[in-house]
Amino acid sequence: MIKIEISEQLSSKSELPDLLRYIAEQIDKGYTSSYNPTWKITEPVDSDRKTEKIDYIKRVIGDWGCVSTMDLELDSSPCIDSFGNIVQLIERLNNDGVEVVSYQDELELDTDYIYYEDLNEGIIDEIYIIIENYDAYNLRAEKRISD
Repeated sequence: MIKIEISEQLSSKSELPDLLRYIAEQIDKGYTSSYNPTWKITEPVDSDRKTEKIDYIKRVIGDWGCVSTMDLELDSSPCIDSFGNIVQLIERLNNDGVEVVSYQDELELDTDYIYYEDLNEGIIDEIYIIIENYDAYNLRAEKRISD
């Protein structure tokens, strides 16, 4: 079973179809969460699958180096959590975990470090897709340089 949690206030029910279409578009792009509007997908954990993805993430970062979400020019940073106007976004992918920055509106409040093993599977899935693209980009760049 997959669960989608939406934490967004709308002024009327007529705005709901547009919100749901936007979320569906983000899911089609591979995202499992977002802020503004705030939503996230949660699903039962398959620990073997999660471990395999974490191993791949660590291998790619070991091969190509740590990277920030800004360097990757993502549409938005993966959202770990949000409550009210405070949001926690992944801003850097490291060898064994992620740097998470907490924001209140646009004001940076705090920075935390979370190990991959402590992240939920939905966030790992999102990071996995990001890292697959990072790996493919670097492999293409390496091939161009060697040619």
